[in-house]
Amino acid sequence: MILPASPYFWLSVITIGATATFFSLIGFALFVGKRNIDRDRKSFPKFTLAIITTFYNPIRLLLRKFGKDDRIVQRIGVDLYNHLAEERYSKVPAGERIVVIPHCLRDINCPAKTDPIAGILCVKCNKCGIGPFITKAEEHGVKTYVVNGSSFVKRVVIHYQPKGVYGVACTRDLFEVEHAINSRGIPMVGNLLMRDGCVGTDVDWDSAMKKFTIGLPPIPSEMAEAAPETPAVEPATAETEAEA
Repeated sequence: MILPASPYFWLSVITIGATATFFSLIGFALFVGKRNIDRDRKSFPKFTLAIITTFYNPIRLLLRKFGKDDRIVQRIGVDLYNHLAEERYSKVPAGERIVVIPHCLRDINCPAKTDPIAGILCVKCNKCGIGPFITKAEEHGVKTYVVNGSSFVKRVVIHYQPKGVYGVACTRDLFEVEHAINSRGIPMVGNLLMRDGCVGTDVDWDSAMKKFTIGLPPIPSEMAEAAPETPAVEPATAETEAEA
């Protein structure tokens, strides 16, 4: 005679099954997500991002427990958000976009003052790369905000209600801001800082400008730079006139 299984038996089976599923999903997301970074073609981007965002904190805790850098989770998230939001972002007109740049990119002796809504008011002293970038953004008709952290970005977005956002930030901030902004239905893409920190950071400004201007028409100065030079015509000499 086979006795009915104890409720504790089925509870154990369910617990073991759920745990195995949890670790399988995390392993899948980390493996596929890491392999996808910087690839044009992404494998299972929406599914991978759903796992990353759903189990964000548990994954980070597990990685830390095993002595791994938990920022890989945020890097995967940034890469996937950029991929999934890029097409919609590219269709947003310049006048409906904004740029948000972190204050840590400015020079240590920056003379700019801070506004409670607009952030740091750049005076374009050219001591760092922010001023030239803002000038280019203004030529495209896009407003730039230099901010003091992820909470300031959210404040700017709520206040100005853009239809598209481009941002630069450290690994954690960019992931968390992209998650918050894209979850609002506003496409946001961005570039990671070349090194994380609070002071004296840097970004690949050329890469930043390329991503920021996706979908925007070239400005007149860029068109002039891209135009081929007209070859110089040598002045006619007496000999060439005689031959003619």
